Amino acid sequence: MELERAKQILNKNKELTESQIQEIIALAEMLASCTINNLKKEIKNEKCHTLR
Repeated sequence: MELERAKQILNKNKELTESQIQEIIALAEMLASCTINNLKKEIKNEKCHTLR
């Protein structure tokens, strides 16, 4: 399901192979994970600063 939806979105402008689409999905998941982790660290660090 996810792969089929990704194909529809990414193939609007050009044809991509299934392998390329899977790599794009993996990159997007990695970026999302990094963003979430960084936001969690930022929130945790904000709680430590009691003098603000």
